[in-house]
Amino acid sequence: MKKAWFILIVLAFPFLANSQDIGKEDGLGKTYYDEAKTRIKEIFHYVLEYRFGRSEENPDEMVHKSVAIKNGPYTLYFTNGKLQASGYYSRDKKTGTWKYYNREGLLIRTEEYKDGELIKKEES
Repeated sequence: MKKAWFILIVLAFPFLANSQDIGKEDGLGKTYYDEAKTRIKEIFHYVLEYRFGRSEENPDEMVHKSVAIKNGPYTLYFTNGKLQASGYYSRDKKTGTWKYYNREGLLIRTEEYKDGELIKKEES
């Protein structure tokens, strides 16, 4: 009987979760260096993934939660507002070309990633 309830909850949860205000619908996230949100630290795209599992406090209890997974273009800025890094995430793993800059805005390094693994690094 517990399995039947679990399956019902698993199938119904995505519909219930969509009615809640979890994250932003456009999947665009930002973090800031300051509380006033005037200095952007990073901008990233994400998808929400719903995870199910056993409660750490009570192993007999099943819990679910949504987790933001970076997925798409990513930019990171220095505190002075200049670009520090840019690249692309695929399900929380770096992929493709990533570029890194110094505080003056000059390209200092390029890295190539595949499935989160560094495969090539070039210093400028």
